[in-house]
Amino acid sequence: MSMIIRFASVIRYLRYALVALALWFAGLLSFTYFFAPTASVLVIGASEAAVLRAIVRSDVALLDGAGAAFRVAGSSRDFVRQLYAGGAWLVLPVSNGGCRSIRRGG
Repeated sequence: MSMIIRFASVIRYLRYALVALALWFAGLLSFTYFFAPTASVLVIGASEAAVLRAIVRSDVALLDGAGAAFRVAGSSRDFVRQLYAGGAWLVLPVSNGGCRSIRRGG
């Protein structure tokens, strides 16, 4: 019986962790959408062509990337909204210290 109680308790904590992760991710996406906290962002879309279309329709400069993920630098105040309007699925903030390059094939 104690094994079942432990399992139920582990499941409950996993649910809490998943809810916390979902809230953090939703907050990050919302904060990026409304405030554009960094000049460079990671743009993710359905395909390479879809991401490139979103980039072309926005006021951004392409930094690097491959496949369905590209790093861009925004020039205007609402560049994140322009990326979403252009068809980007996700736009995430990127610091200058991380994600220096995204290369195809590892």
